[in-house]
Amino acid sequence: MRALLGMLAVMVLAGCGSGFCLSYTDCTGEGMICGGDFRCQLDPDFHPCKSDGYGDLEGKVCAPNRATPIPDAVVSIDTDEGTFTARTDAKGQFTLISVPAGKHTVRYTAGKFAGEKEEVEICADDTRIIGQAPGSTVAPTLRASCLPVNDDQDLGVVTGSYDQIQEVLNRLGFRNLALVTGEDGSWKNSLLQDFAELSKHDVVFINCGVGDAFFADAAESQVAVQNLRQFVAGGGSVYASDWAYTVVEATWPEAIDYYGDDAVFGAARGAAAAEDVTAVVAEPALRDALGTSQMKVNFNLGAWVAMVDAAPSTKVYVRGPATVGSEQLTNIPYVAGFKPVGGGGNVIYTSFHQEAQTTRHMDMILELLVFQL
Repeated sequence: MRALLGMLAVMVLAGCGSGFCLSYTDCTGEGMICGGDFRCQLDPDFHPCKSDGYGDLEGKVCAPNRATPIPDAVVSIDTDEGTFTARTDAKGQFTLISVPAGKHTVRYTAGKFAGEKEEVEICADDTRIIGQAPGSTVAPTLRASCLPVNDDQDLGVVTGSYDQIQEVLNRLGFRNLALVTGEDGSWKNSLLQDFAELSKHDVVFINCGVGDAFFADAAESQVAVQNLRQFVAGGGSVYASDWAYTVVEATWPEAIDYYGDDAVFGAARGAAAAEDVTAVVAEPALRDALGTSQMKVNFNLGAWVAMVDAAPSTKVYVRGPATVGSEQLTNIPYVAGFKPVGGGGNVIYTSFHQEAQTTRHMDMILELLVFQL
């Protein structure tokens, strides 16, 4: 410990120019790496980067926390010979093959979220790994090899009594959250009735347990419904959980069929019983990311909202059973998403949510859904 502290003190006093380092970026000169003694040295396996020809690029796309991988993200490089594109796998990893050698900008997107890394050098007849010194064989750290999406989207979160989606967003490293009070119903006027305010956000998350009685009256909610439709048509996205189904049903009634009489406000609430069930992960990208086609879902409280069917254009991510009174429903949607007719943003609805009921796989699903918006 004393030796390490002494070395660090010398580094601070002398600076990296003296040969001391903390990472390869502190070392100048082609093929130089940071050795185990915190001194810059030539990589014994170094080979010069060839600029004439084609090479491959490997890397990983992740959340702003630089830890959570993002599957199914699109990664691309624009060159004079065209655009080279790849999708990340279940672990967020990608490979771009036979890209012209040289320095390029790597761009990547996952739903509403994107990022880019400039000056990425690709060497001919070689495979470059993001975070690795060009021509080196020293593997980069997980943090260095990760390309994080930017935390530059405005995320509006309507607070509710029975969910905390903001905790999921914070866990992913998102900090640009605008909390809107929802429990008392004031979000109708502060957000939904004011399109200028609504349109400030890129994504609006609506927690279970918001005050939504105004949706019971079509005339009273008319402006809110129109604004939500316009918001999504213009590229905004909406996430809603459990009892907040009233928002989706009132605004896009054709997308999802909920249990109960659609003509009766809130009829789907109070329907499904508390139980632990085995669900089927129906969406391939999520299934691969979880590494399983089945998952445990814990509905720890009764009265959760059950979907019974979805339109052909609605994607169902997770399916499973539900007990409603003496009726046993099978293979109903638990998580569903759609893009309204005419295009624009996405809408995702989930019957299960974060607050006090998640399993490890449920947590993973909720995190991955953020990048589907």
